[in-house]
Amino acid sequence: RAHYEIAAGNFEKAKSLLSTMETFANHGLFPEQIWDTDDIPEKELYLGKHSGSALPLVWAHAEYIKLCWSLKHKKVFDMPMHTWERYVQNKKQVDWEVWRFKSPCHTISKKKFLRIETMSPAIVNWSIDGWVTINETASHDTGLGVHVADLPAGATKEGNILFTFYWPDAQCWENKDFEVQSTDF
Repeated sequence: RAHYEIAAGNFEKAKSLLSTMETFANHGLFPEQIWDTDDIPEKELYLGKHSGSALPLVWAHAEYIKLCWSLKHKKVFDMPMHTWERYVQNKKQVDWEVWRFKSPCHTISKKKFLRIETMSPAIVNWSIDGWVTINETASHDTGLGVHVADLPAGATKEGNILFTFYWPDAQCWENKDFEVQSTDF
């Protein structure tokens, strides 16, 4: 969290978080976890104190040293240069929006294409004209246990996208339509 504050230029907040970290040290050693609620003396658990987890935790000490260096130099010690250049300096953004059953997107910029992710093979039937015209896109396996179907980038320029699924393994339809609204932003 303190490194985030340094990256955002909030050095006083980062110093405050460094001080907080120091107060949680147990005889100068940083524990893996501290107890963060009411005391339970019979279990030797006390608010703000070591909870019986690993002590010392070497990576916590390394983070502390990196944080001290970062504060001194007013920049994050191990900020990946290529990542910073890509997303901060060059402001690179992704060209797609992802739709999943557990986290469906409801709107998509007309500048992006829609990537539909499923956990098993699917054939996505979709339309941009209220089902007057039906398009079909088969998903492909990413090799990571996720299947994706990318609808063409131009599809979002026309209008809202309606879609449903045919599940080849189960040989059945989803029997529900889904919609993603296309916007100008």
